Amino acid sequence: MKTKLTLNVATVLLSLLTLMAQLSTAHAQGTAFTYQGRLNDGASPANGIYDLRFTIYASTNSPGTIVAGPFTNSAVAVSNGLFTTALDFGAGVFAGNPRWLEISVQKNGGGFTPLSPRQQLTATPYAILASSANSLTSLVVQQNANGAPNMIGGSPNNFVSTGVIGVTIGGGGATNYVGVAQTKSVTADFGTVSGGDGNTASGFEAMVGGGALNTASGAHATVGGGLNNTASGSYATVPGGYLNTASGNFSFAAGWDAQALHDGSFVWSDDIGAAFASTANNQFSVRAASGIRFAGDVQLSGAMPTITSRSAAATPWAFSAARLPPSPTAFTSATTGITTPTA
Repeated sequence: MKTKLTLNVATVLLSLLTLMAQLSTAHAQGTAFTYQGRLNDGASPANGIYDLRFTIYASTNSPGTIVAGPFTNSAVAVSNGLFTTALDFGAGVFAGNPRWLEISVQKNGGGFTPLSPRQQLTATPYAILASSANSLTSLVVQQNANGAPNMIGGSPNNFVSTGVIGVTIGGGGATNYVGVAQTKSVTADFGTVSGGDGNTASGFEAMVGGGALNTASGAHATVGGGLNNTASGSYATVPGGYLNTASGNFSFAAGWDAQALHDGSFVWSDDIGAAFASTANNQFSVRAASGIRFAGDVQLSGAMPTITSRSAAATPWAFSAARLPPSPTAFTSATTGITTPTA
């Protein structure tokens, strides 16, 4: 039983991804920093008490040359997959040469099992430099060989997946907000989460502006804010609102439970509290229980019917290509009196 538990822990640590270092004091360039990790047991966050051992190496060679350590922290609490522990390898360890961190773990005295591969650290914990320069302890800068550093602001719960570059997390998150940990994450290159809580940008160059529990998983997708919104199609957009989904490529969903499921679809839903979804590609869909109004200073000339409002109780209407004004036609501005041909 103990051997099985040790093997499970080794598997868990293969997904220990994120190094987030911050200065232990706000005004002094010390050598102590905190290490935050995420520990997953299979597909679920780990929970419990673990012993963690940290060793700094000069290379990935095995066994390699030990630069500092091993440094053991016993009885580290892991809650919902998250843990934070203090490390201090002393002066001169991060003096300009590449360094690799090896982490070993044990639970219930089952013996330490090392993580493979070792995690590369750049010349110094760069969050120490950021903290020293700005008197901030809530900004982490992760350097990489691509010259596209990750900037992670806000709560130490916020994280970036290993190997991901060019990421920005502006702030937000919390270790304890009304008894709940709030986390923001970016798991794809050049993603951005500006703020809020529980937001994730998992698509390439995807962005979440704020709000809570929003996800931008499509490439170049955007969620502006709101709650429980998802933009999973490539180039999809949800500006805000609640429970909206833009899963079609180049789709747009707004309001309450609008579902733009098809490529090129535009869906706006009112607040009656029921889902309203697109049914075809390149479709414009609007649900408004109290009617639809079009108003402005531009009048259409030609055979186009004039509609100022339509009651939801009335017989539904639709425009089709056959009912459009004959070509050529023109737009006449009621303000300027200028008529502009369209063809």
